[in-house]
Amino acid sequence: MRDASSTPFGRWPPANPRTVLAPQDSSRSGVQESGTSEARRDARAKLDLLTEREREYARALVSGASDAELAARFFVAETTIKSALASIRAKWGLRTRTELAVVVARAEA
Repeated sequence: MRDASSTPFGRWPPANPRTVLAPQDSSRSGVQESGTSEARRDARAKLDLLTEREREYARALVSGASDAELAARFFVAETTIKSALASIRAKWGLRTRTELAVVVARAEA
């Protein structure tokens, strides 16, 4: 069995369980240690850039729902959800829905 601390992703489990695992270039996505007031403030500022409907979709995404589940919840087409989430990622400069969920969860903390 491999030593978990020698993975290419760093130490697992992290020494501080409140640490958010992020890509190497964390400056791009703004992913920082959760719990810091600066990170929370930045995340809330990002939420303010969204329309009300985009905020609803982003907040619902944190629950781990799929695009199809979100579409059913909001009574819209799945493609509407996909394009709304893509628009949010573009506005925030993110690549993945996981990064998006991390920012939203941090803002809501």
